[in-house]
Amino acid sequence: MPDPLARWSTAVAVFLLLPALARAETVEACARRVLGGAAAAYRAAPALRDRLRYVVEAPGSEKESKDLAFGYGPAGEAFAEDPGLAATATGGRLYVTRSDAPGRYVAAPYAGDFAAALDAIVGAQGSLFEPPPLAMRAGKGFDAWVDALRFKQLGPLRVTGCGQAVGPDGRRRPEVRLAAANGSVVVGMDPATRFLADVVLALRPPGAPEGFVVKVTGRFAPEVLDARRGAVRFDPGARAAVATLADLGSDRLRLGTPVPALPLRDTAGRPVSLVDLRGRVVVLDLWATWCVSCWKTLQAAEALHAWARAEGLPVTV
Repeated sequence: MPDPLARWSTAVAVFLLLPALARAETVEACARRVLGGAAAAYRAAPALRDRLRYVVEAPGSEKESKDLAFGYGPAGEAFAEDPGLAATATGGRLYVTRSDAPGRYVAAPYAGDFAAALDAIVGAQGSLFEPPPLAMRAGKGFDAWVDALRFKQLGPLRVTGCGQAVGPDGRRRPEVRLAAANGSVVVGMDPATRFLADVVLALRPPGAPEGFVVKVTGRFAPEVLDARRGAVRFDPGARAAVATLADLGSDRLRLGTPVPALPLRDTAGRPVSLVDLRGRVVVLDLWATWCVSCWKTLQAAEALHAWARAEGLPVTV
């Protein structure tokens, strides 16, 4: 026969857990409501132009200001542009161009999913990403909105908080907090328009030293346009179509051109002359501490260096 005391203890334990369970459900429901309100606001706007201006701060380096322009038109077209890459979705195609290769473009089929079409060209680790408002405008669900808030840098996100908070401008506004294994993101919504207003991202880059955290702080600047002014177009003009992003290349240093005699230093600070390395395969990985995506390629460069050294190959990284 079951022990009455054991039954009572179990009932008390469940009763004590109920508030915590209710809070977890409330936080999830709050996040769905707040982000759902933002999605509804973006879907209601005929067309939009927005700009995310953000500052990247990393230990031991200067602040780096960045800029991402994006928007959408009345017929499902959209665009996103950073200083290096630009992607324009219109007419069932997504076109990608590079600022240092103005004479070429690469295209992929587009069926309304900006992230999928973009990744088909630039890859999941590319610097250009789908801005969250484009995911919301496209009618995607809650999981896709949260995935867009990773900004291609964080791992899978979970909701950790939701409610009212004071924003950078001193006003109270809805705020959703999310966390991943390698960092966190906080996004605030404008209380009047319900559009995304600001974002703060904290990231621990792969392979970074213990305690090394990159902080990104950004502000959105949305402008609602009418259907006529908000149309998004892409005109190839005299540009040539190429098959892949790698084929875009750079007009600054064409394939087969001798590498300039760059003044370099190794990790110990000793000068390195590329002239002295002739006859070897030389891999140059140019990066900065504030460049979050660079940390991923840095790991690959380190692995290449270790492999070439172990195999005794004439490769210098």
